[in-house]
Amino acid sequence: MSKFWNLTLVLAIVVSFLLGSFLTAVFTGKFGKETVVDRILVPAEGLAFISPEGKVIGKVSAGENGGGLFIYDDKEDVVGEIRAGELGGNISAYNAQGMKFIEMAPIKHGGELVVYDEEGGFVGGAGAFRRGGRFVFYNKEGIFVGGIRARRHGGELDIDDNQGRFIGGMRMSRHGAGIGLFEGRGKNIAGLRVFKHGGEFAIWNGKENVVGEMVAAENNGEFAVYDNNGKILWEAP
Repeated sequence: MSKFWNLTLVLAIVVSFLLGSFLTAVFTGKFGKETVVDRILVPAEGLAFISPEGKVIGKVSAGENGGGLFIYDDKEDVVGEIRAGELGGNISAYNAQGMKFIEMAPIKHGGELVVYDEEGGFVGGAGAFRRGGRFVFYNKEGIFVGGIRARRHGGELDIDDNQGRFIGGMRMSRHGAGIGLFEGRGKNIAGLRVFKHGGEFAIWNGKENVVGEMVAAENNGEFAVYDNNGKILWEAP
């Protein structure tokens, strides 16, 4: 990914330099008689920047919602673009195969970043909102495998396997927090909860029977161990 980012950065610098040189030449009269320019009319097909070899390396265009800047590689394929959209501007970058691998865009109350794999499939993203944000991750089959979300009064972490089955997570709110571990079929393995006046920890066996637990309350606590059938083997106090 860094290779394409470096190429995009270099091309952006080249385009900026060419545009700056052109405007400087216009304003200082290097094209002949001194000329004062207060605007440049972009034609319908766009304003292109050409390399000494005759290849398009950059282009400025005008659209319904504003303008756009496009950056090309040595094969004249688009590798980066900045566009004006209905909600603002967005930025996209493409790999050598012409597939979009990253995109940044505004949304109604924030912004989002989207990441794609080499075939253009969605694999992850981040979003910022008025009252929080989120990160999400997907595998190549498009199945959700993990995510982090921040909410107004807490947050959550989810971890799924490659079949999309929940195997672990964490929840936090103004009233406490919890951590849970699960096996592939959604059965409990272990869990921890913390609340206002105490907390609890429990372990389950493959039959989802509790085999051990600790509970702490405001004025007391207890500890217990069970066999695989749920029969108490030892407890305290």
